[in-house]
Amino acid sequence: MDPVKASIDGYRRRAARQELFILVWGPGEAKPDSPSLIKALSAKRIQIREALQTEFPFSRVEFSESPELRRYTEDLGDLMTEELLHARAADCIIILNTSPSTRAEVDYFSQNATVASRMCVLQPDWEPTGAINIASDRRVSVFPFSKDDIDSCNLATRISIKAAMVLAIRKHYLADH
Repeated sequence: MDPVKASIDGYRRRAARQELFILVWGPGEAKPDSPSLIKALSAKRIQIREALQTEFPFSRVEFSESPELRRYTEDLGDLMTEELLHARAADCIIILNTSPSTRAEVDYFSQNATVASRMCVLQPDWEPTGAINIASDRRVSVFPFSKDDIDSCNLATRISIKAAMVLAIRKHYLADH
């Protein structure tokens, strides 16, 4: 085996074995009368969380609205402040940027350099980013995806894992070792 490949593979394995706190933001639970794309994206967010938990087995992977996580912050009574604390505590934030509320969160939280450096935005290629200036913000990692990626599982099994691995590697190897 190529020694360079073996070395890089070892780095990746060590990065994946870290104890990370990974947030998955995106569309909430779809309602029964929601359009099919909304239902698919909501289901995809769950699939992303499960794929990340499998790939990063020593990590905690959560939605901000999970009761386990909210119990630490719900006494504040302000959802944006709660999410700010969640984001500051996270090592990685995977964002399925497909709803107006998620786009607003990306816009708001990307203004904070620390939070922005932990954000991996999964950006649909079929819609413009609008007022969100994430493409020009070098602190935020942006990973485009197509509608085909939703159906083919690429969004969960390839793109979100790649995005999380980027931040896991940065965290592990940019730290003082």
